[in-house]
Amino acid sequence: MNIKLEKPQIMILGTFHMRYTPDLQRMEFDDLLVESRQREIQKVVEQLKKFKPTKVALEVVKSEENKLNQEFNQYKEGQ
Repeated sequence: MNIKLEKPQIMILGTFHMRYTPDLQRMEFDDLLVESRQREIQKVVEQLKKFKPTKVALEVVKSEENKLNQEFNQYKEGQ
């Protein structure tokens, strides 16, 4: 029997922390809700969709974990 195993593909996406985790180096940025930033974020989301991840890991301060999970579940439910 000849079994061919595929190597997993891994994508690492780095960005500043938008919420939930303080950055060591604070940076100034404009409003993430303005149209130009939303278009940029949408482009990243589209690329992630094409990659079709099976697992996603996020860095978060432990005390904010439940809030993040709640928001993610609301997102999955279309809220």
